[in-house]
Amino acid sequence: MEIEALKKVYKRSDQMVLIVMIFALPIFGMIYLYHSSGNLDWGLPKFQGWVNQLLVFSGVLLLITQVFLFQKKIAAINPRSDLLIKLTQYSTATKQRYLMLLGVSLICSLGLLLFQSAIYNLLFALTLLFFSLGKPNPNRINKALKLNEGDIEKIRLASRPD
Repeated sequence: MEIEALKKVYKRSDQMVLIVMIFALPIFGMIYLYHSSGNLDWGLPKFQGWVNQLLVFSGVLLLITQVFLFQKKIAAINPRSDLLIKLTQYSTATKQRYLMLLGVSLICSLGLLLFQSAIYNLLFALTLLFFSLGKPNPNRINKALKLNEGDIEKIRLASRPD
């Protein structure tokens, strides 16, 4: 019975991560292709330089903040709690992290569209790195929560497809 509850939390977390990635990647990809084609003109308005700086600063700040908030939430998980509670708290921290990464990807998309600056490509590449490194799997969950052998096996069973 516990495995089913763990499986439900794990699957919901995994689905949310995939939905965020499915939403973020094509938006940036289409804007990148538009930008790199060079022959399309949508007649977008010109913005002041401070807007560009604000977007870059916001993207970098969100990227840094998501790391520290995730680590803070993971550190706050009581190691003596029930595995289901720990996994639920880990899932909540992951959800918050991925929503912030979605925000960074949208900022990168908007910045690239409006300013055609390569800094947004670099910022998005870092975001992709966090997307791939933050995706929950049994090894990452074990490393973050410092589980015992029995709990590690339960997480592995919960992560297997039906």
